[in-house]
Amino acid sequence: MKQPWDIQFRVIHKDGSIKWAAEKGIGVTSEQGDVLFLDGFITDITEWKNRQQVRDMAYHDSLTGIPNRNLFNDRLDQTIAHSQRDSSTFALMFIDLDNFKAVNDNHGHKIGDLVLQEASIRLQSCIRDEDAIYQLEDKNSKEHVARLGGDEFAIILKNLNSIHEINEVVGRILDKMNAPYIIDELDLHCHASIGMAWNKDKNSTPELLMHEADSAMYKAKQNRKTGYHTFSI
Repeated sequence: MKQPWDIQFRVIHKDGSIKWAAEKGIGVTSEQGDVLFLDGFITDITEWKNRQQVRDMAYHDSLTGIPNRNLFNDRLDQTIAHSQRDSSTFALMFIDLDNFKAVNDNHGHKIGDLVLQEASIRLQSCIRDEDAIYQLEDKNSKEHVARLGGDEFAIILKNLNSIHEINEVVGRILDKMNAPYIIDELDLHCHASIGMAWNKDKNSTPELLMHEADSAMYKAKQNRKTGYHTFSI
């Protein structure tokens, strides 16, 4: 029987320097499970790993690990270009955490950071697979939402067919984000305000859509009854 393996690992030298290696091979065993022979090779992938880490730092938020504003802007450009080619509809959502400043002021930035990390996990669990704005090589990774900075997040909802799809996502986000954050025995509340804009015509630009979503989000803050507002002229 043949048993392949494909792993990556790091080697720490005595001087503290780190090397990364990739090992691929195959083991052949007897029917009884005894190893007959191993055949494989090891490759130094340190340079590739270093380039990957630099790329991750440029395009991912260091606190939450999700895409940052740089990557989000790039994917928004791509989404607009795609929608103009096939006349598809998409929506842009801005999500802000109400009361987050009070959490930071009253409990410190360490607790605030933990709230942001938990918020990013909750948001990722709310989104449909087709709304991923960036997908790593790991197909199981959930890169559905971006952190734009502070307590502000953004989501692109692509290939929309009905308002029902949007309402489902909004409902999940509000349910999860409005649940208490239990951190270090603290019971914290940071309700979400959601502003949405959508590509009404082929003249939509990233700047226009982001302005509209941002304006809608502040309208949602003023109307705590729903926590959600869609931009309209």
